[in-house]
Amino acid sequence: MLLWKPVDGNATGTGTVMEMWMQTATGMWGQLTAETRLFGVSLTMGVWLMILYDMLRVFRAVLPHGTLAVNLEDLVYFVYCGFQTFDLLYVYQNGTIRFYAVGAIGLGMILYERIVGRKLRNYLKKICKSLKIK
Repeated sequence: MLLWKPVDGNATGTGTVMEMWMQTATGMWGQLTAETRLFGVSLTMGVWLMILYDMLRVFRAVLPHGTLAVNLEDLVYFVYCGFQTFDLLYVYQNGTIRFYAVGAIGLGMILYERIVGRKLRNYLKKICKSLKIK
């Protein structure tokens, strides 16, 4: 006697409701894993983008230059950020925009800035002040 009614009407037990439920549950688990992975990669992307901006800040501190050059550097940086974000969404979601992924990139940037960025900049300022010749 079968415990689950066969979906396809086959008395052999293939295609039971239980088997279909297991396939659906496995599919949902895989989707949840993919979404969690995208969130983690997006957080990491945000941290990476802020590390690059901090490197740009250090470059500006070491080699000061005019407003036009700073604006061009920022433009190149923001274009790079846009391409990286697009590439991330294209690779992980086939180009589908997931706003939580974009939010996770922003969250990664904020977390880096609050936890590491400020302390690192203060440390680098102290180093730069000690290296300057008076």
